[in-house]
Amino acid sequence: MKILLSFIFAYFVGKLLHLNLESVLLIAILFMFNSTAVVVEFLKKHGTLHTAFGIIILNILLLQDLLLAPVLTVLKFWNSKDFSIWNMMLPIAICLGIFLIFRKIRHLKEIKFSSTFLENDHELQVFSGLLICLGFGLIAETVGMSAALGSFIAGVLVGKIQAFRWLEHSLLPFKVFFVALFFVSIGLRLDINYLLSNYKLITIGTLIVLISNSIMSALFFRMLNFKWQDSFYGGALLSQTGEFGILAISIAYKTGMVEYDLYKAGLGITCLSLLLSTIWISCGTFFRFRKKNCI
Repeated sequence: MKILLSFIFAYFVGKLLHLNLESVLLIAILFMFNSTAVVVEFLKKHGTLHTAFGIIILNILLLQDLLLAPVLTVLKFWNSKDFSIWNMMLPIAICLGIFLIFRKIRHLKEIKFSSTFLENDHELQVFSGLLICLGFGLIAETVGMSAALGSFIAGVLVGKIQAFRWLEHSLLPFKVFFVALFFVSIGLRLDINYLLSNYKLITIGTLIVLISNSIMSALFFRMLNFKWQDSFYGGALLSQTGEFGILAISIAYKTGMVEYDLYKAGLGITCLSLLLSTIWISCGTFFRFRKKNCI
């Protein structure tokens, strides 16, 4: 439902601004993705990660992450003669299969694969985990998906296997470091001169993204019979354009789908929406808990 609303909204934006089909498609893609890292941290902070509301948001984020593979496939082959339906359908089918598997194993605390030899040999755990991640990455790359997505799948499986329990806890500091490094790299992509010279366009575009994404997501949660205060809170959580949007717009620019100005504007709006979404979510959180306290 959220993806459908994103395409409808992008269509009307394209009609209003007289944009071509490629630009409309890119806008829809930008509205499809949210930041998993930002949303999950707020769910943990507010204690809603393991509630029915939090599980729905996690499933949305998981499906978004898996949709990255077919989206990147479309962007890579859009202006290419090698594009075919098979190139598109295979990643979509694999992503749907992975999504169903993840939904099945998510409710499992751990996969009962116990090996005393593997549990006691920490070096073997490191090399085994590395081999699994590289193997899944290679398989994903072979079938037309991204190697990063294959490694992501392998990481979830390794985290669920009992024999790799020590490895999961030992790598936690590296996770914190690389997540921080990733967001620093996003900030470094910002062109300050372009932002200053086009600050009105970037500011208005960012506000439109935050408001429209919040409304679409709130309507989605309301359709699922959540209360309005919870729906607005969910809308605030899913208000930003995710970090995968930066990857999508970069590939679209390299393949010639969009022009330089749209690339720079999309990059600036995505980065600012990530930055300002923390304030936006805090406002949504205040509204939600204030309503509940009044009740």
